[in-house]
Amino acid sequence: MDSTIKIKFTIASAEGVELLQKLTMQRFLELHQNQITPSIIKEFVAEKYSTEFIITELNDFTNQFLVVYVGDQPAGYALLKEKGEVPQQLTDKKIGYLRNFEILDGYDQTDVGQILLEKCLSVFKSFDAIVAVTKTQNSVMQSLLRNRGFEKHSDSSFFIDANEIPAEILILRLQ
Repeated sequence: MDSTIKIKFTIASAEGVELLQKLTMQRFLELHQNQITPSIIKEFVAEKYSTEFIITELNDFTNQFLVVYVGDQPAGYALLKEKGEVPQQLTDKKIGYLRNFEILDGYDQTDVGQILLEKCLSVFKSFDAIVAVTKTQNSVMQSLLRNRGFEKHSDSSFFIDANEIPAEILILRLQ
């Protein structure tokens, strides 16, 4: 089995949209199916990550979706954005936003996350800071980001149906 790790930028093609929907669904199920029924998760992901949403995100030239592969198997993904809510202490800074930084179960104890993170950091190398939002129960990703220098800025959350999902906003100052 080929274990070469590679990262590809995803475009707004039918294949790219389908891949991102599939990966998002898989990751949400991995993270939340112990607390939330799979049918509610599937409904949430179908609504929040619709074809229209993904195409709009991919067609915004300030956004980039990266997919990391091990061999020919997708192992994770990240959405990089240049637009988002600016923390007060960074109002005069150029900020990048790391959203949906996820590594699928089975790859989370490998170098896949580190390699994807390094690629994300290289994309943001001309920025002053990076803001990342991580789900609190995703401790592997939180550890990876914190080990790279991200610091907790604040608590956050979002809802899947009536279920609150705790999250944290982390910041990495680059300059």
